[in-house]
Amino acid sequence: MEIAQFDRASPIALRAHIVTTNVIQGSYTLFVWEAGENTIVMERRGNFVNVDDDVYELPLPNEANDGRLVECIATVLGHANEKATVSLMITLGNEVLAGDVAELDGGPPAKTADLFVALEAL
Repeated sequence: MEIAQFDRASPIALRAHIVTTNVIQGSYTLFVWEAGENTIVMERRGNFVNVDDDVYELPLPNEANDGRLVECIATVLGHANEKATVSLMITLGNEVLAGDVAELDGGPPAKTADLFVALEAL
């Protein structure tokens, strides 16, 4: 699992981006898990009909995200005979801090990917 290291004092919110290629249909759920607990501090749902709204700001202040885990469970139906790619990327401003990528076989039946990035404040 990749670790997104970030400046705890940054006033810019961390962002989670869900990115896909070769996806005809699909949806996802994004979770932010509290550090060391079985508690969800943020949950968002989306689909791949409009990829312009698949970016989410994580809670501020950034230092509260130290030790949290970001998870994205995505189910996709890609083009037949082509791979579908689903990515979870964590950014701060214009900088990509870390990400997780799954490449799934295209076409039916639908495929599911479970992506994770850990957050660590510096």
